[in-house]
Formats: sequence, structure tokens, C-alpha cells
Amino acid sequence: MTVIETEFINNYAGIGGAAIKLLGGFLNITTSKVAENFAGEYGAAFDVTTQGPLSSEKTLMYVNQCDISGNTADRGAALYLYDLDDLIVTQSIFRNNSGTCHTIHLLIIISYDSNYTFAASRGGAVWCRSNAPALFQGVAFMENLAREGGAIYAGEPCQIDIE
Repeated sequence: MTVIETEFINNYAGIGGAAIKLLGGFLNITTSKVAENFAGEYGAAFDVTTQGPLSSEKTLMYVNQCDISGNTADRGAALYLYDLDDLIVTQSIFRNNSGTCHTIHLLIIISYDSNYTFAASRGGAVWCRSNAPALFQGVAFMENLAREGGAIYAGEPCQIDIE
């Protein structure tokens, strides 16, 4: 799926993926706004995962020049990543996304370049538990809130590169 110059605003999901749920396959989203979405558990803006261990389909996501702001979920309010194959985010802004407090996970926390980042749950902007590399290039994380990992909450075996 390719999405260009589109707005996903004020959408709701009981579990995850209020704006977009990617369950295997390909998503390329460019110059779009994903804002003020709510999911009860994870990934209010994007919930990205594979179809399962037996699926041969790759899960690929590319985000370029997007404004991802004001989304709310328990984990990874803007971007919830679980067992995907490839993620590249370039020239985008993650601002004022908020994790709410419902679940407990034993994960490693990585925070990077976050202004005004503080407490609610896990992964205000990004929650990652995937062994595939995730690249964030020229990305700003600002005013994201979570109890742990206000900007990024990364759990074993997550591989995040930030340039």
C-alpha cells in the first residue's frame, strides 16, 4: 500500500492500529499527517507486525516526511513494531504522543534526542520488539510521554539505528 499526502486524524481502535494496522505486506507513507488517534492497547498511529512465524510474506514499512503527533495508546502510541522485516523512517516528526499505563513488560529502554519526555507507560512514540533493523534518519522526537522510554522503548531483540 502506498499513501501520499493523506491525513489520518481522530480514529479509534479497541486494541491497535487506529490509523493503520499493517499485518504483513508493504506500507510506504509519504508527506502525510497521522494525529490524535487512540488505541486501547498499542500502536494508535501504526500497528505493524508480521502475519506469523509460518508466513513467507515480508513486512516492510517506509515513512517519509510525516507528522505523527498527539496519538495515544498503552504501548508505542505512534509506532508499535513487533516482528517486522524492515522499517525506515526519514525526515519525520514524532511529537506529543502518549503512552497510557496498563501493562508491564521486561524490556530494555533506549531514549534518544527527546525534549520534554517523561512519564506514563512504555514507548510514548515508538515501542519496538523486533529483530529486524529499524532506521530513523533525520527524525525529531519531541514532547512524547511515557513512564519508560518517552521517545523510544526498545526490547530485546530490537535493533534501532538513529542518524
